[in-house]
Amino acid sequence: MDLKTKIKRNGNSSFQVADGKAVVMLAVNSNIFTLNEIGTIIWGLLNETKTYEELVSGVLSKFPDENQEAIQEDILAFVKDCLKEQLLLLEA
Repeated sequence: MDLKTKIKRNGNSSFQVADGKAVVMLAVNSNIFTLNEIGTIIWGLLNETKTYEELVSGVLSKFPDENQEAIQEDILAFVKDCLKEQLLLLEA
């Protein structure tokens, strides 16, 4: 995945934030996922299609004192997990 890769939410998902954590349901199979703090921030940023680079910038703006490389690794791991579960999709 490069910095210009476009990422979006699966249109067949719905979510609600409770106690600062997003709970996401995928309508196709009714699987439910609870996201951690970083995942919830990323999910919120994806209210529209974003590039990987835009996600990194958005998360870093919330955690300016954190290590950028660590944030990038966390985002990449989250995106890969969500792609595997079909919560997120790549846009051509």
